[in-house]
Amino acid sequence: MKKGIKRVFSKVCSIALLAAIIGGYCPPPTLAVDHQFDKSVNELISENTRYFVNAGSSKLLSDIWDIGDSGHILNSRLDQVYGADEGTGKTWGYLPLPPTAASEAASNSPEESFRYVAYEKPDDRERLGGIHYKFELPEGNYEVTVGIKLPPDFKGRRAIVLAEEEVSAKGNIWLKSGTLSERSFAVKLRNDTELDIDILDPAFIPSINTDALVNYIVITELGYATKEDMEQLILKAEAIEDDNYTKESWHHFKKALKEGRHMLKKDASKYEPYELQDAYDALELAMERITPVRNSFLPGEEWVDVEGKVIQAHGGGIWYDKDEEIYYWYGEDKTHGYRPLRGVRCYSSKDLYNWKDEGLALTAISSMAQFEKDPLISKLYKHRTEEEKRQIFEDLDVNMAVMERPKVIYNQKTDKWVMWFHADGPTKTSSSNYARAKAGVAVSHSPTGPFEFIASYRLDECPPGANDGAPNNRGMARDMNLFVDDDQTGYIIYASEHNGTLYISKLTEDYLDVAGWNKDGKVGKKGRPIRDTEYKAEYGEDYIRIFEKQWREAPALFKYDGQYYLITSGCTGWRPNPARYGVADAILGNWVNKGDPCVGDTGRNTFSSQSTFVIPLDTVNGKYIFMGDRWYFKTYNNKPNNNPLNYGNLSDSRYIWLPIQFTSDGDIRIKWYDEWSVELLDTMGKTEILTEMPQKVEYGTIPDLPSRITVLKGTIQEEIGVQWQVDETTFQKIGTVTVEGLLEDGRMVFAKMDVVPGHVMYFVNCGEGLTEDYLRMKAYMQDTLLNKDAADQAFDEVWGHKDNNSKIRRGGDIYDNLRYASDPEQRNLTYAFKDLEPGHYSVYLGFYDPWYQYSKGGRKANIIINGETKQTGLVIDGGYKQYDYCDIHVTGDLEIVVQPAAQGPNTDVQMSWIMIAKKE
Repeated sequence: MKKGIKRVFSKVCSIALLAAIIGGYCPPPTLAVDHQFDKSVNELISENTRYFVNAGSSKLLSDIWDIGDSGHILNSRLDQVYGADEGTGKTWGYLPLPPTAASEAASNSPEESFRYVAYEKPDDRERLGGIHYKFELPEGNYEVTVGIKLPPDFKGRRAIVLAEEEVSAKGNIWLKSGTLSERSFAVKLRNDTELDIDILDPAFIPSINTDALVNYIVITELGYATKEDMEQLILKAEAIEDDNYTKESWHHFKKALKEGRHMLKKDASKYEPYELQDAYDALELAMERITPVRNSFLPGEEWVDVEGKVIQAHGGGIWYDKDEEIYYWYGEDKTHGYRPLRGVRCYSSKDLYNWKDEGLALTAISSMAQFEKDPLISKLYKHRTEEEKRQIFEDLDVNMAVMERPKVIYNQKTDKWVMWFHADGPTKTSSSNYARAKAGVAVSHSPTGPFEFIASYRLDECPPGANDGAPNNRGMARDMNLFVDDDQTGYIIYASEHNGTLYISKLTEDYLDVAGWNKDGKVGKKGRPIRDTEYKAEYGEDYIRIFEKQWREAPALFKYDGQYYLITSGCTGWRPNPARYGVADAILGNWVNKGDPCVGDTGRNTFSSQSTFVIPLDTVNGKYIFMGDRWYFKTYNNKPNNNPLNYGNLSDSRYIWLPIQFTSDGDIRIKWYDEWSVELLDTMGKTEILTEMPQKVEYGTIPDLPSRITVLKGTIQEEIGVQWQVDETTFQKIGTVTVEGLLEDGRMVFAKMDVVPGHVMYFVNCGEGLTEDYLRMKAYMQDTLLNKDAADQAFDEVWGHKDNNSKIRRGGDIYDNLRYASDPEQRNLTYAFKDLEPGHYSVYLGFYDPWYQYSKGGRKANIIINGETKQTGLVIDGGYKQYDYCDIHVTGDLEIVVQPAAQGPNTDVQMSWIMIAKKE
């Protein structure tokens, strides 16, 4: 097989299942085939086929295929319960538990008959559901092909295939009704006589709509590599020169090359054929994993560790050990996709580019037996009671638990590293993967672990009298992060109240619980806190709630120049959305929403990523790195994904690390860089402009900006030349404009200016929000403005909106703050303004759709002013859009109607702001 084919193939096979399709003696594997046409038996069976299973069929193989000399096929029936085959004597079949049922089709198409999990009632469901097959086979290399086709009346679901208890195809197989999904992968069978294949639902939700099913399984024997194959591979290996590769990957390569040479010298009669094959595989894999030393960040590109393995640290965070001068990166190990879990992985680095795999810092648990038989698990939890072990198993269960967004901080007082993560999973009363809504905590004497899991908790609760978003589900904790302040006080930041509101909670002195549940100060074994029997937290002292009902998650908190910053995402599942950030002068103080920090993000989806952490590289000089996760996706910023196999493949989710830039007034900006290095951060800290700059700019005009300015960075003041990045379009958009200036020394400065029209009579912020930019812009209009006292209101015979059933969304700026139609009968948004002075006016309208990930451009509007249609099919999308309607002749009254131009879900109209200006 050619090298390029093998590289793609390795994306499908588990790392633990090394590719066995080598050289030119076997066909390349099918990677992923989703289609709607029938596949014939002849397409699936070859002379090397050992088993052909049409699951759910009661027929003999001879009933559907002219078997001829069929001694190479080891099953005479198309499907059977596990046991001896009556025709061949070989032992194979599906296991009787969990219970399954067959759906047999009259046709001989292998796509039509299938076997599926069949529970009589949800209580019958075992913890590990799915379909389990075993096949008697000699040692060897095999290709396994699994075909799954949901019937047209079955709802879409996911599947994951395991072979020999290892995930055979990374990530979930996404199934669509009526469409065949086929996966092929390589398996090595060594020191065993049975091949185990499991078809599972990766969510393991007790629901009839998620039960696993399978249509066919084909097992094909592959040949072994020969000495000639090994000779050719060694020639290629010897041509590789040491060109600044990591010492670890180069060491593995040289070791594998040495073993390959050794196998060539050995007498073939003194080793098994698979030993040469294994040496061949090891050398080929080592060649693929030779890894150049990195000296820059490549956001969105595949990131491998120093041994050439894909880094598995999703939803993670960084801790810097100042004594060792080592960075530790902790994250979710998604090698197996969503499930089965592996745990929290740890990597170490001196430079942030090149990372060493330190192994699992916190290990998931597959069964209660591990507490007795597993060397690591039995030692870690030997002092725990049986009841505690059962609870630990529930929280760390590889098949049922959720372990997300792990973060680690160091406690100076206890000299221990403390890990918190979002601990979730089904409960006795709910099958949802996110029913527990807890935070888990673990502790270790070493930054690399092993971490001992302590417990999972619900956290702080909504105080009496507040607008509780989950009054019957108090203390919820989901996406979370950790922060240690300058005084060593620890905090946990997390989404609560069904993700509607964020909380910031102070931790106990040992960081093992929240302070609000430990007011009595009781301690137990090993001095660990014992929770109060009664909740006594003091709001504002022990915790606060922020961004109430704004549906934020993925919090990332950091501190710079005495101010606290919090970057968050919206709540759209795995799909990316616009980031938001807030600032506060005190961590448990008043947080102000500042809007989207991303600049040039044309897709308005945080560059197709979701925030997870901010690395404080140099807190004095403003050097911070934004960390995001690009969960499975097809495109970003309307560009094709670099790896088409990434979509639906959590194990290959990518990392987005970008520099955070601070403006002169302390705002933050995140821009895209295809490649960058830490030296760029030297230009990112706050440089204050001392020269007086224009605060207000007339709409459509270019202000006179100075070519030299006086700046202040830290305590250093200087006069320096500057080039302003402006053109004729910079001031042709109403609102706040941040003008970039490039200083002579390469640093950037930023001047914020408000672009407003002259003679504004009405300025309506349609979401009734007194946002910072609205208040600032309104101040420039006081001489002409007629609605000084209200940002928005219902029509009162003078002005206002006439749609009493519309609703508002509160946001961080005049675009994000909006009014939307909510009445299925009355779908227009109508604003009326009475008794205007006769004359000619300009009407400016602002639009933005924060729910664009759902509407996908389907939210369209017709704009009607005083009964005249000014525009049809205006698309309200994820960008900040302004539309001007000039020279509107008004004799007294003005009415603006935003009328939906489409029908169906996510087509209701919305509007952010209105300005009405009288022309001179």
